[in-house]
Amino acid sequence: MRKRIKLGRPTHSAVVAYLALFLALGGSAYAFHLGKNSVGPKQLKKNSITTAKIKGNAVTAAKIASNAVDGTKVGDGSLTGSDIQPGSLTGAQINQASLTSVRAGNVTSLAFAADGSCSPELPLPSGVSSSRTSTGVCLITFPNSIAGCTASATIHFRPTKGTLMVVTDRSVQVFSSPNAKPNLMAVETYEEKALTNLPFDLVLVC
Repeated sequence: MRKRIKLGRPTHSAVVAYLALFLALGGSAYAFHLGKNSVGPKQLKKNSITTAKIKGNAVTAAKIASNAVDGTKVGDGSLTGSDIQPGSLTGAQINQASLTSVRAGNVTSLAFAADGSCSPELPLPSGVSSSRTSTGVCLITFPNSIAGCTASATIHFRPTKGTLMVVTDRSVQVFSSPNAKPNLMAVETYEEKALTNLPFDLVLVC
């Protein structure tokens, strides 16, 4: 006499077990596709995303939080002048003490004697020369244009010990011709309003 066996609905654990057994015996691999937008921050393991997993140029400024990048995250020497937006730096953001070497690089200090050839009292920079064109007039030639520079001259007094000096009315004027001869500068020295060969110092700021 045949007996009917009533099978109940398989449980979830039984289905999983059968599926695992089937894969193990069949040796087949199945690809599981994740739905769009199904993986979010909660599904990602901590520190699971490394630099190698980020596509080149995938991270843009819009994806970086405000103030997230500070000085500690910028490599020394990695920023150049081309990386700074024009007009973004003001005097308040610049350490004035750091400009000492910059100013020194833009300033040229020259000293000339009162002799007949307006000879330099200190070694001249490379390419600079001086000559006396007439009494009280010293012509200084520069290797490059000085049209964008400003100059100031003063009559200098450097008396030696025990020298008696009679101070008279002395003055100096500086002339340049940026359009005709942009690399030339003339300095005229006066004593009692008359052109006279006098020693002077010249400071050029470019």
